[in-house]
Amino acid sequence: LFDEPGKMISREYLPNVAEFLKQYAAKTGRQIIMVTHHEVLADVADVGYVVKQDNGVSEVSRNV
Repeated sequence: LFDEPGKMISREYLPNVAEFLKQYAAKTGRQIIMVTHHEVLADVADVGYVVKQDNGVSEVSRNV
């Protein structure tokens, strides 16, 4: 589980982090669950979900 893995990384290096996570998952056969606000990191996901909050109510939808 990664909570904001790109939080303290400058934008220019985010593609490197994304590629590392993708390769790590492929080589180890492990799933990665990640929370992020960075599209660069989210784009490497096989499946993604978006959580939005409106008037204190969270809405979860699958990002296709």
